[in-house]
Amino acid sequence: MKRLKSTLTASLLTLASGVMAATPSSVQKIQVGQGDVFPESITSTRDGTVFTSSVGEGRIFRAAPGADKATAWTAKQPGPQSVLGVYADEKTGTLWACYSDMALTKGNAGQPAILRALDLSSGRVERSYPLPSGSFCNDIVTTGDGVAFVTDTHGGRIFRIEPGGQPTTWLTDGRLKGVDGITLAGPGTLYLTNVQQNELFRLAIAPDGRPGELVKLSLSEKVEAPDGLRRSSDGKFFLAENKAGRVDEVKFDGDSARITVIRRGLQGPTSTTVTNGHLYVTEAKINQYGKGRNVGPFYVYEEPLPAD
Repeated sequence: MKRLKSTLTASLLTLASGVMAATPSSVQKIQVGQGDVFPESITSTRDGTVFTSSVGEGRIFRAAPGADKATAWTAKQPGPQSVLGVYADEKTGTLWACYSDMALTKGNAGQPAILRALDLSSGRVERSYPLPSGSFCNDIVTTGDGVAFVTDTHGGRIFRIEPGGQPTTWLTDGRLKGVDGITLAGPGTLYLTNVQQNELFRLAIAPDGRPGELVKLSLSEKVEAPDGLRRSSDGKFFLAENKAGRVDEVKFDGDSARITVIRRGLQGPTSTTVTNGHLYVTEAKINQYGKGRNVGPFYVYEEPLPAD
């Protein structure tokens, strides 16, 4: 079935002037499964295929290009039962996925996280990487040569994985307690979000591969629960603020970040992805997770970005 146009409320379609010129009729939606999916993360491939994770069902969902529904693409796996960050690396044919225990977010004991590498074509699990005790794997980004960087929200850590290697604790820093989103800006710079402290950071990658300077950025305005941070192929950065219900474009300049709101009125947006000039946003309703309420259905919202 072709994707259906959305009939969203006016508040959802309040866009910042000059950033998105899309009209209400251009916003479309993809339904993600049935029941308590809670789609926490999203990634995409160049052909327009969209993948979303599921905190509630512990699976990964896939929507083919142009589809109006995402269906379960993977089976549940042993170990932690919530899937958070997902990241498609087309160069290596890998879909990276964070499997974590949501009990850790409530201060309870929980299983350590497992990072999995899946075949991007079939969804078959090719490698599993158990992470250290107390870890909460949240998001992933990879470099052009296949090195993966992984955030550990609970432990305030960044793990690093060389192609064919095992995860190592690359950086631990008290300021990263609450680290969530991660994205790469060129070969020597990572940007990070702290979902608990409402902060953004720049982290250098030294020429020898070691972590360099970690800098807290000055923001043009406050953010609330900055979650997924993704870079598009044309070098733009998009941020989901899950508590504020907003999606922003972020422009980094030295030690500063300019926040421009491009969408308001979402219920717990947690991640974005851009492919073929279209921005996709997960509406996870994550603040309702674990409360025993029927808050579905869940949608990914899509609309075209204006040409520069």
